[in-house]
Amino acid sequence: MKYTLSILCLLVSCTLCAQPAHLNLRPYLGMQEGWGSVRQNNRSALTFSPNTFNPSIDLGVLLELRWKSRLSTSVGFSYGIADISYSATFPQPRKAVISPVQQISFGVQLFRIPLLFGYRVGGKSEEYYIQPAYKGVRLELLAGPVLNNATTFTDSLFNMDNTFMAGDRITIKQTDCIVNKFGLSVMAGARLHYVKRGKERLALTVYFNQGITTHIESNINYTLNEVPYFTQMATRGTAVGVNLLYPIRLKRWR
Repeated sequence: MKYTLSILCLLVSCTLCAQPAHLNLRPYLGMQEGWGSVRQNNRSALTFSPNTFNPSIDLGVLLELRWKSRLSTSVGFSYGIADISYSATFPQPRKAVISPVQQISFGVQLFRIPLLFGYRVGGKSEEYYIQPAYKGVRLELLAGPVLNNATTFTDSLFNMDNTFMAGDRITIKQTDCIVNKFGLSVMAGARLHYVKRGKERLALTVYFNQGITTHIESNINYTLNEVPYFTQMATRGTAVGVNLLYPIRLKRWR
């Protein structure tokens, strides 16, 4: 943690020493794919496997200050979902050829406040990219801490009571709980800026958000032919995502 704070203080000091170029407002829309962990006892009757594709929305806005050097600083507010989706496969039943599969998922609404620092790759100054004759794409690397706030659950609980499936008696009860409402994560990514006639038209960001704090846990108690079992799933809000940003220039310094 102390190394993270040291790097953060260094980035803030570098940006404060630079001269501002322009101030932008960047609303964005995208999607993200989250995942978590599964902890189960040694004699679990179910086999859990993550679903291959279960995206959720990523909606937000950034206030960005670009400097005349290669640096940028931005702070924002975003809305997303911290969720997990798994397929639970039961053991081979006595009176069926194919093992039954049940979908188990849970998630919470997650509000984020990112503080991102950007470094533009390339040797040209910021003034070069805002000339009327310039047209092209520039690359920027991003990283920074994110403050997360987990609020309400989005997915309904999965319960199965005294169900006879191909001769086997199955009971499932899923209980979700928010472990930490507030937590931290670290985001890193890359952004492509499309510039035409000296004005940025659109930007595309690909990012990875590594959660540090566990936000929600799901306890799954189930029985198979009256034999009890237990499995626990958890997520820190870790996700990979992509979004499109539209820049609105608020002020330019000459």
